Amino acid sequence: MPDSYFDDRSQYFLKFWGDVAPVGFVPDHHLSIDWGDGKPEVFVFKADFCPHGYKDKPVTFAADTCASLESIKSQVGAPVLVVENGLLDFNKKPPRNLKEVHRLPTKQRLSVLTSLQKEYFRLWDRGMFCLEKVSILKPGQPVFPATTVFTMKFLADGTFDRAKARICVRCDLMIPDRDFGEVQSPTVLCDSVKLLVSDCPVSGKVACTSDIQQAFTYGAMEDCRPMYIKQFPGTQKILDEDTGEELVMKLLYRLYGDPAAPRAFHAELHGAYMDFHYKGVCFNQSKADPCVYYLKCDQSLDGLQESTWSPESQPVSKFVSYNTTEKSLVVGCDGVTVDSKFAMNDGTTLTSAIFVDDSINTFNPGSNAHEVYLAFMRHLKTKFTMKDDCDGMDIVNSFLGMNFTWSEKLDWVRIDQPHAIKKLVQGSDVDVTKPHFTPLPPGTEVMLLDCPEVDTPEGIEEARIMKQKGYRNRIGELLWIARSSRPDISAAVGRLATVAHNPGFIHWELTSYLIQYLHHTRHLGIVYQKGKSDYPYCMVDVAFSPQYGWSGDDFRSFMGWLIKCAGGPISWGAKFQKALALSSSESEYYGLTAAAIQAVHIIQLCDELGIYSDEPFLIYEDNKAAIKMSENSSNSKRTIHLDRRAHFIRSQVNQNIIQLEYCPTKEMEADAMTKMLPRPAFEYLRAAMGLTCDHAVGLTPRVKDLVPS
Repeated sequence: MPDSYFDDRSQYFLKFWGDVAPVGFVPDHHLSIDWGDGKPEVFVFKADFCPHGYKDKPVTFAADTCASLESIKSQVGAPVLVVENGLLDFNKKPPRNLKEVHRLPTKQRLSVLTSLQKEYFRLWDRGMFCLEKVSILKPGQPVFPATTVFTMKFLADGTFDRAKARICVRCDLMIPDRDFGEVQSPTVLCDSVKLLVSDCPVSGKVACTSDIQQAFTYGAMEDCRPMYIKQFPGTQKILDEDTGEELVMKLLYRLYGDPAAPRAFHAELHGAYMDFHYKGVCFNQSKADPCVYYLKCDQSLDGLQESTWSPESQPVSKFVSYNTTEKSLVVGCDGVTVDSKFAMNDGTTLTSAIFVDDSINTFNPGSNAHEVYLAFMRHLKTKFTMKDDCDGMDIVNSFLGMNFTWSEKLDWVRIDQPHAIKKLVQGSDVDVTKPHFTPLPPGTEVMLLDCPEVDTPEGIEEARIMKQKGYRNRIGELLWIARSSRPDISAAVGRLATVAHNPGFIHWELTSYLIQYLHHTRHLGIVYQKGKSDYPYCMVDVAFSPQYGWSGDDFRSFMGWLIKCAGGPISWGAKFQKALALSSSESEYYGLTAAAIQAVHIIQLCDELGIYSDEPFLIYEDNKAAIKMSENSSNSKRTIHLDRRAHFIRSQVNQNIIQLEYCPTKEMEADAMTKMLPRPAFEYLRAAMGLTCDHAVGLTPRVKDLVPS
């Protein structure tokens, strides 16, 4: 490793900006910088009276200052850049290279440079590569350039976490099958995460998180596909002593930017789970979700004293404390040690769900599963480097973009996405001064008839304008919020997404209406709490096509389902049916089949995770004819044409896996996921779903926002 990580020019500028910039500058002091591309730039330094602050307003200068800048520009004949806090907004547009990093405000600039230095150190210390001569490479062997990527990491509540710098290989220059193989890598489902979290208040569990540092760099390279890259940008180049040519780096492990890196890392992480054995117990991979692993402490060892666990003898509050430095809840380990004398047979379960390098782990504190978890974290540290050398005992407060708020006794947990909604509102530039209290105006129908007609001049012009507005970007952000924490907007987003291929002005206005609704109901969130239902159940509803469809939509019905546990929804969906239903009963029957498919997945996951019920899985339906069709194995003249796949619900009912119950339409919570209801009915069903403003942190909703008009 060379003495200097940066070449002379880069080291000069890094030292200048790192040491001198925080102090301030002599007014109108300027420095000419030649970046080697023949386009020098002049940096004019203004006094920084608030070196650690941020300015929201544009920087303005007096007339004499502007005249001075023009004088400097005319003298040097190069672009003049004013260096002052607020010149470049990292939050809106991250820097693309080291050149733009130097234009950042003081606090952001130092944070990025520190992160980049740590990235270089870690890669060198890990032995990620070996230097080789260009002359020994095979003919036609590509050598890819590396680049730097910078970003800011924020928590789910919108607060700043840290600056992040990555050294990446240029994947846009790679050719599939020659430079990389399979790229598919599984990730945990949102439904699985919400099921795990909802079970915590009910079963007295805690949910801890762990994070692996530089995760993708642990993937092994394929011998048949060696990869060579140029030396890192901004570093001192190491030359061949004989020829003077720059040496190249042969990667021994995957690097960020490699399309096969996520798959290779997942294989390493899966191996770490499968290789773990402790006192006769080991992890099993879930068949319902391959990114969920579970370990049941139900195997005893002869000669060891047995341990029993109960919520009364080991309350959760006994092990949880508040870390004032990190401002987070931490699980203690009083009385729980690795390699204890207790056998692993108290019946508790350790569950782990992984999303790339992040994981959420649930267990009962003070139980055998707690001890196994400590041993597993020690096992992981032998294979990976954990972020900030964490011990994995921090209560999760952010995962998959969802913000988690826990009570002190962990008897309830709230899920919301304030940062995602704030980012959506700011990026959409929608006027949110006028409140809306329903996702779309009551009775609204989103139809293909409102799409621009591409065979008319007016339609062509409308389509051209809409392509510049970023309609799909809006829908993408709305879809993420809808599937993560806001089932009340699923129907609106599902309908608006059907016209994303050719949206019109009316559809754009409807998305703005929906964003205004989200802003004025941003205090709403999902709350799971103890004392509510401890086993999931489902509610289904369908809007029959003659009422909410037309010929351009092929008269397809719109269905919605909602699966709840611990008083809040854990899985939901709203979309058009693929098959054309000839009656309302038939459309409800199709809806029951779609809900049954999702219910079977939840049932399988519950069985694996130790969430049991003596009764069949309940599905509530407001159409008695559809219930009779599901319970009776007979066909009539109105059902003989149904596809056999639609009878899946009937087979599940006959096997006593699913039980159907009638629910009046006024109490059908899924009704709000299929129709654009008036405000009183919508707010009543929304509250029944489990969306509430209770325990909202930092958000005080207005009284008139909560009381139906």
